[in-house]
Amino acid sequence: MKVDGKLGDEAYSSTVTAPSANAGGRMGGMMGMGQLMALGPVGAVLLNPMMSMMFMGHELTLGDGWSSSNGGRSTSMKVETKCQFAGVTGLNAVMRENQEVKMENCLSPNVPLPLSVTLHEGKNDYTEMKLVEFRP
Repeated sequence: MKVDGKLGDEAYSSTVTAPSANAGGRMGGMMGMGQLMALGPVGAVLLNPMMSMMFMGHELTLGDGWSSSNGGRSTSMKVETKCQFAGVTGLNAVMRENQEVKMENCLSPNVPLPLSVTLHEGKNDYTEMKLVEFRP
C-alpha cells in the first residue's frame, strides 16, 4: 500500500505491505502498529483505538448501531448508509456525541483499513482520509 499525503505545507509518502483481507477477523487482517506509524500522519488517524473496540469481530449491516448516555452526555454509533471509495463498496458508520457528528468511517470487510475516516473537530474543522486507489 502506498500512501501519499500532505499536512499543511508538508508532503509525505510511505509504502507498507497491507495484510490480506483473508487473514481473518471481521475487518480482514490487521496492520501492525509499526506499519501504521510508518504511514506518517495518516497512521495516527488509522491507529485510533476506538476503531478496534467498536468494529473488530463484528459483521456490520445497515441500521446496526448502539447508544449510551451517562451524566447528561450521549454517545451513539450507527451504520447509516452505503459508501464507496476507489471502486470499493462499504458501509458508513457514524459516531455522534450529544447528536453532533464526531467521526465517520467507511468500512469494507474486503479491505483491512477503512475506506475513509473523517474526524470532526468542530463545526467546519475536520481531518479526513480517503482511499483513492485499490488494487486487490
